Parts: sequence; structure tokens; C-alpha cells
Amino acid sequence: MTASTLAQSPLLARRDRLWPVVSLSLAVHAALIALATLLNSAPIVNLEQKPIVAKLVRLGEKRPQELLPRIQAAPPPAAAPEAPPVPAAKPEPAPKPAPVPKAQPAAPAPKPQPAQRTAASSGGDVLSSVLSRVKRERALSEPTYGDPQGDPLGDDSEAAGDQYLALVERSLRESYVLPSTISDRDRLHLKATVVLYLDSDGRVLRYAFESRSGSSAFDAALERAIHAARIPPPPNELRQRYRNEGLGVLYRP
Repeated sequence: MTASTLAQSPLLARRDRLWPVVSLSLAVHAALIALATLLNSAPIVNLEQKPIVAKLVRLGEKRPQELLPRIQAAPPPAAAPEAPPVPAAKPEPAPKPAPVPKAQPAAPAPKPQPAQRTAASSGGDVLSSVLSRVKRERALSEPTYGDPQGDPLGDDSEAAGDQYLALVERSLRESYVLPSTISDRDRLHLKATVVLYLDSDGRVLRYAFESRSGSSAFDAALERAIHAARIPPPPNELRQRYRNEGLGVLYRP
């Protein structure tokens, strides 16, 4: 059999195909054998065996035997268990305010009793009435004294100092015109006080109201009367005074 014939033989072709499989099988078996060998040779460790604590002796002189044995330090106390959390107390609701009692109306004050008139007070009233009547009758029987050039409505009997005032009032009354809007009943209650500053010839330099009547019509009519009145010259001894201080006149219609 020639070499070409052997190369074409089916046995050789089959051998060539099985060779890789055989090599892989040998490699796997060799790995398993090596692993088993390593596991058998490793020492077995007992996990339940307690560890031995080794202590080294300190270098120095040996302790005498007659001394008492050392007291071993007590082991540290175990940590206290944590206390359970205390629940927070719920806030108590605020108490409701007490109702305020309504104020009772004050009792009405007792009405004062009318004072009883005694016999003595009655007698005093009678005596006062008799004296007033006597004085009135005496005044009517006595003559009224005044000044010939005074004011008919004047009530002052002394001529010193007031005579010139009466002349000024009469001059104002002659020039005064009562407004038609003022009734006779209202006229009786109207009055005004005015201060006149006079020149030496009786001319009014200026004037000022000290108190008004409350009626604008009455006061306006009085101002017109002041401008229109012909007032006589003041006495020589009073000219300086009436110029600087003025002359107060209470005017009533």
C-alpha cells in the first residue's frame, strides 16, 4: 500500500477528527485530579474553638509572695437599656371665661321731700313783704332829684363825673334808629357796651365794642348812631382821659 493510498484511508481521517476530543478530555481529568489533591491537603479549621488570649509578662523584679493578691478590676457595667420615648402630653383646652354678669340698673334716687314751711318762715315772709311795701311808698312820696340837663331815663342823682356821660347817651339815643326787624319785646332785653375815644371837641376818634348785644341788626344800628351823633366836648379835666382810656357807654334802646 502506497503513501497516497494511506492518506486517503477512512481510518486515518477518523483518527484526525477524534484527536481534539481526546485532548480536551485529558485536560479536564487532569484539572479535577489537581483540585482534589489541593482539597485533601488543606488543614481543617474548627470554627467553634475559642481563641486563646496570650498575655506578655512585664519585665521587672518579681513580686514578693507575702503581699496580698491584686484585686482584679471589676468589669465595666453593661450599658443601660434605652428608655422608651415618653409620649408628649396633650395640651389641655383653655377653660372658657366665666360669663360676666349684666350690670343691674341703679336704683332711682329717692325724690326729695318738699320742705315744710314752718310758722317762723311764714312770719319772716310777711315781715319782708311789709318792709318792701313801706320802702316803695316812701320812695314815691319823696321828690326825685337830678340834673336839669340830665337824661329823662337816667337813674343817677350825682352830677359829678356822670353828667357828661348822660349827654353822650342822649346824643346816641337821638341818632339811633331801631331796626324794624327787632320787636318791642326783644328790644327790652338788648344792650351793648361800647368804648368811645373822644377828641377835645367831642369828635369820636375810634370806638370798640366791649360786649355786643347778640343781635347783628342792633349792633349795626348802634355803629351808625355813633358816626351820626353830635357829642358835646368833654370837660377840660377829662379830655386827656377820654382820649387815651376812652369813655364806656352801656347803651339800651
